[in-house]
Amino acid sequence: MLKVEQDVRDFAKEIERVFAEDVRCSSSTLKECRESNYHECDSTFPNTECISAPELGREECISSSSQGLQCTGRYDFHTTSIRLAPFIAKFSDGNPSDPEAKEDICYSKQAEAYMVEKYEAEKTYWAAYGVTPPPSYFGSVNGLFRIHPAKPTVDDLCNTFDNTKRPWFVAATSGPKDVVMILDISGSMNQRGRLPLMIEAAHRVLDTLTVGDHVGVVVFSDDALTLMDDMLQATEANIESLKSQISAITADGGTNFLAGFNVAFDLLARSTKKEDTSGCASALLFLTDGEMNTPAGVTAIQVINSINQREIELNISPLIFMYGLGEIAAGNDATEDLKTIACATGGMWSHVEDGGDLASSMSNYYKRFALGLGEGSNEGFAAWVDPYLYSDGYTLGTTVSAPVFDRSVEPPVLVGAVGLDIPMSVMDKALGVDAGSRETLNKLVLRSTAFCPTSNLTNCVLQSLRLEAGTDEALCEGECDAFVGIRPQTCPNQSDLPTYFWANLDNRYRTFIDRACCAVGEVRENLVFISKEPETNQCVSIAKSSGLMTENDDSGLSIGAKVGIAIGSIVGFVVICMVIWWFVASRRKPNVKPGESNSGNTSNTGTEIKSMPAVEEGEGSDVVPSEQSPSIINQENGQGLHTPSQTTYVENPRFSNVDTRESFNSITGETLEILPPPTAPMMTEAVATAQSNNEVTVSQ
Repeated sequence: MLKVEQDVRDFAKEIERVFAEDVRCSSSTLKECRESNYHECDSTFPNTECISAPELGREECISSSSQGLQCTGRYDFHTTSIRLAPFIAKFSDGNPSDPEAKEDICYSKQAEAYMVEKYEAEKTYWAAYGVTPPPSYFGSVNGLFRIHPAKPTVDDLCNTFDNTKRPWFVAATSGPKDVVMILDISGSMNQRGRLPLMIEAAHRVLDTLTVGDHVGVVVFSDDALTLMDDMLQATEANIESLKSQISAITADGGTNFLAGFNVAFDLLARSTKKEDTSGCASALLFLTDGEMNTPAGVTAIQVINSINQREIELNISPLIFMYGLGEIAAGNDATEDLKTIACATGGMWSHVEDGGDLASSMSNYYKRFALGLGEGSNEGFAAWVDPYLYSDGYTLGTTVSAPVFDRSVEPPVLVGAVGLDIPMSVMDKALGVDAGSRETLNKLVLRSTAFCPTSNLTNCVLQSLRLEAGTDEALCEGECDAFVGIRPQTCPNQSDLPTYFWANLDNRYRTFIDRACCAVGEVRENLVFISKEPETNQCVSIAKSSGLMTENDDSGLSIGAKVGIAIGSIVGFVVICMVIWWFVASRRKPNVKPGESNSGNTSNTGTEIKSMPAVEEGEGSDVVPSEQSPSIINQENGQGLHTPSQTTYVENPRFSNVDTRESFNSITGETLEILPPPTAPMMTEAVATAQSNNEVTVSQ
């Protein structure tokens, strides 16, 4: 444990080194990251290997035959791959448009050599335990995730991974803690979908917790009660049990703030006596959608006095986060009460509209802990998480992680977190205990709570955090207005950041099986097969026939792409019928009024329609071919790109998060402008439906 903790600290220091402005903003750093990175799903990795290590297996590919054929998944041990969180704004070719994400790609690229070399240097050590060295990764606060070795992501998880909400990230950036959620279940929570929003948000908060944390849930209406007798350690089993109980909640009755807080403090007091807490910092996450109306005449001052009295009795000072949901909570009286309670107790308040992203708002509580974690006395902190199944679906392991800070400013600002994955079988062997022993988990818990970070934030830092989490309305009157930076600084030469980051997009429309599956022993160098190509083709064929994909389906397109083709074909048929009808109708009425011309080809909006040859599939476009005329034009010369047929393109649902139609051709080096296809309500609705159904949850 001590070795891997030191390894993850060293990794964090390497990221802090490359984040320093002289490295991060240098012209060489910005130049080197142009067209040199590999997307998790869309890029072909240059030098891949297919090895039989169980911890590197891909369940979708693993198979064997009577001829002794072994199949598993490709990895590139010479480079890293990148995932971008769904909230990052992107161009249609998947390149980020957000300057902070661009910076993250560039400076983290400078740590790639360290990640590769460390992996090679560690092979002998980890071979003694019968495994390969642990994968290493860095996740930024802006949603950039870089991992070594590079590996393809399964189709359904492409472009969905948000590292900022993963337990290893939150554990590294907040430390061990006790979290009590105080949830309003009054009758008004039945309105406008508020109860489902609250349940989703509570689940999201639970997902951020690790084995070093303890958690409790209080629900209140006319009165209040807990969903458990004492605080629970945030093990996987306990988290799932709480999720089930929260999902079964019903709403009725009034709104009693006093009862909610009192029962929460009772829970903390009872659990502290039994040592059923982390022994570290605590937080109360209070959610309501309305004004206090029970008991009659109660005021915010009474609630504040009650909180202060309980803190003195218990000798604790939990961090208090107040969340107002919906239009009633946004009213003058309700807002004033929530804000007054938060400001008087050194807490934070924010409002979320009906239908808003309450889950993200509540799960961002860890940022308050993160600011304190950067203080000098906490330097060297590392966290362990509860064992979980890795993304391969069958390897049980844990993660040791550490925070990354910009320590050149005061207070130090959180940049992100780094992590190393360790299979539990290795942990058992290293600790000398029986496989699957509870003793390993117990030692993880002890390591996770061995160090309680200290936090002494000034009012100015707290005010700055309030401003970032909300608006000016979230600020507390009479406190510091000299705001300090609490987000990573940006480069002064942002205009020099690249536009194109991907080395290629050659895998964009290929399925996971085609992208990832291979025969053990396969090697590809600079995209060229060195060995095992026939066996790899056989592995792909076996995987396709296993039920994941039919044997006859060798188009290489993802399911989303095929849906797009089908929709486009239907739309194409409808449009062709309309064109034929228009042509026949116009032939019947050939007369033109004096002064009008029937020359030129215009749409019904007066816009000229240009029909140009289309981009061939896989050349940097984000669209799927169907049977209509195209609208893709080369910006340089106004001419279409080469293709033997004319084709119209509709968006692949996998690439819905775009804010422009500019794309880059990785083969020809040309910039393309991808214009919208002809408007068709049926197509728009169908594609929107496909996009909305493409959101999934990812584990790392």
